[in-house]
Amino acid sequence: MVVTVGLSPALQRVYRFDGLVLGNVNRSTDVLETVGGKSMNAAAAAARFHHPVVALSVLGHNSEEKFIAFGKRAGVELRYVLSPVPTRQCCTLIDVPTASCTELVEESGAIPGHVADSFAKLAESVSLEVGSDSVVVFSGSVPSGVPASFVSFLVALFASRGIPVVLDVQGRILLDSIRAGKGVIKINENEFLGTFHLAGCSTDAVEARMEDLFASGYRTVVTRGSRPTLVYDGYSMREIPVRAIKSMNTTGCGDVFSGVLAALIAEKRPFLEAVCIAQEEATRKAEERDAFFCNAPEAIR
Repeated sequence: MVVTVGLSPALQRVYRFDGLVLGNVNRSTDVLETVGGKSMNAAAAAARFHHPVVALSVLGHNSEEKFIAFGKRAGVELRYVLSPVPTRQCCTLIDVPTASCTELVEESGAIPGHVADSFAKLAESVSLEVGSDSVVVFSGSVPSGVPASFVSFLVALFASRGIPVVLDVQGRILLDSIRAGKGVIKINENEFLGTFHLAGCSTDAVEARMEDLFASGYRTVVTRGSRPTLVYDGYSMREIPVRAIKSMNTTGCGDVFSGVLAALIAEKRPFLEAVCIAQEEATRKAEERDAFFCNAPEAIR
């Protein structure tokens, strides 16, 4: 089983333009509506390689039906608690001639304390259902109103059952969560440098920190855009080349990487093989003209 955990899902609209000019009236040639948020994108990607997949989240009453429909489309079992705070709305603007992508991100509203408590109970219930051969993905930001230690608490909850995690988080959340469990850290280079205060340091310093993380129980995958991905699996430092493409929409590519990686780990694939496949799936997501999101978005016009 793969379980994805996220507290900041989104309703997502994707607009495609034959020429986007800021400051002008722009008329979209295509508008697609779907659901988003890092954990939902990861769940949909994982479901293409492994079943069952369970997505844990907090939903506003304004979005419940749409997320239920998403789960049925994507082959994901949705487990959630309802919040009085509406689910956020995010937009992606794609300019086809320049193959550029602009994201408009609405931050999640504050989660009331009783909702966070209900989510913790839901996670605890799921942790008792899954086997030790499962993998749990933690991704996305933590809304205000939720304690900074909340994610590390959830990581420890699953770790107590011997369940490995994929951490697609950064900053204080990542530092706290490292101490709570074991598994894989999947992170981009800027987030890695910022989290571990390595900006301006040599490659040797980056690799030394990845080796330290392995000693703490984590294999590390550092994506670097079009540059080779750095991977440390405890035996050697590897660079996985990234296939050169003309990118159409990079939104959600990192989430695809995390979801597929978790699915293949659950399938007991060799780690480096899993990383290579996950990277290729993320690359395909970026280059496919109509692949706005991995969860089969529905056209609304």
